[in-house]
Amino acid sequence: MAVYQKLNAIFKHGWGYPESTLPKKERNNCKKIRELISYINFEFRECLINIAFVMGEFISASLT
Repeated sequence: MAVYQKLNAIFKHGWGYPESTLPKKERNNCKKIRELISYINFEFRECLINIAFVMGEFISASLT
């Protein structure tokens, strides 16, 4: 339960709450978590773009 509460606090502070209210170690954790999520979102977006491109190619090939 303590881990959940800690992660919850990090996420809350990471989005919308001033990080200055957190201890330095948790501030660094917020930054790392945000960077990780940004990276995952970027990779997921790239993956979706590639899937859409392949589907478009498949559909156009099947129509001709």
